[in-house]
Amino acid sequence: MALPAKHRLTARKDIDRVFKSGKTGGGGFFFIRFLKNNLGYCRFGILAPVSVSKKATARNHIKRLISEALKEHTQNNLSLDLAVVASVAIVGKTQKEIKRDLDEAIKKIIVNQ
Repeated sequence: MALPAKHRLTARKDIDRVFKSGKTGGGGFFFIRFLKNNLGYCRFGILAPVSVSKKATARNHIKRLISEALKEHTQNNLSLDLAVVASVAIVGKTQKEIKRDLDEAIKKIIVNQ
């Protein structure tokens, strides 16, 4: 199941703003650009570029795995916009490995915020 609509970065201008003005963090399987917002909750944009896989079905599968790993972070009270960009290293990884790497990356972001 996908992230709730209020927790998604869907507008191109919002994603561009995060990439232009945001800070960078990341893990082994992706990098994260993040920027504070004034909404009182997190919003996530998940990107899987063609460099990860040429097949759209594989990229969509990766985005679903990242989305599932992000679900628990929708309950925290951080006011951040995060753009999660998958890297080639994520191909073939399990849900558990992705979740662990993502949790570590978000903890680093919270500390360095």
